[in-house]
Amino acid sequence: MSNIISYMINSYFRFLASGRKRPVFFDIEETRPELLELDRHFHEIKTEWDALDLNILPGYHQVDPYQGNLARENKPTENWQVFLLQAMGATPSEAQKHFSKTLEWINQVPQVFQAFFSILPPGKSIARHSGSFMGYLRYHLGITVPVDVPPQLHIHQSTYTWRQAESVLFDDSWSHEVVNHCKERRVILIVDILRPMPFPASWFNRYLLFPFIKMAYGRQLVKRFSQALAH
Repeated sequence: MSNIISYMINSYFRFLASGRKRPVFFDIEETRPELLELDRHFHEIKTEWDALDLNILPGYHQVDPYQGNLARENKPTENWQVFLLQAMGATPSEAQKHFSKTLEWINQVPQVFQAFFSILPPGKSIARHSGSFMGYLRYHLGITVPVDVPPQLHIHQSTYTWRQAESVLFDDSWSHEVVNHCKERRVILIVDILRPMPFPASWFNRYLLFPFIKMAYGRQLVKRFSQALAH
């Protein structure tokens, strides 16, 4: 998708979301209550996560080259790692093998854009940036979060501190950064859902943009993820 077309689509979605007055955080119960099933199954999700061999985890830059510079900033020798669960409807076979129960609950959530585990090593922060697509909102569920000096999300004019087994839904198109001074690994389950919007924007996002992005981008993410695991 060309930069001009992306800009026009994002500008249209930003206008519908109230522009600079759009919310930063969203009530999960009101916006997408099905996400709360993930909260309720936290212990089962964490059990699947704890069984994973962490030595196989690829760096985010290996899965998504567009995130390369961001993933390698702030302690560039330490990788921001990911385990991809779903990308625009495409599911890696490795995800089904290791996270079958987690995927069952994710698949019950309507209009999932993508889902993955985000893993930060001790002391690895993420520089300020903005999400590149206005068509989704981002859900976080703390899977492994250190109690001592837990990492924080600084977004727009707000701060959110992650807690294990707690979730949050926010608009990552706002400028944000992760400040992480903890001495242990931080693991977050991320699920992006299509942004609720009025017709015809919702129809356009779901039935035209989503299939196109899956074909042009999602399948490549799955392919690179599987290749990274194989090495």
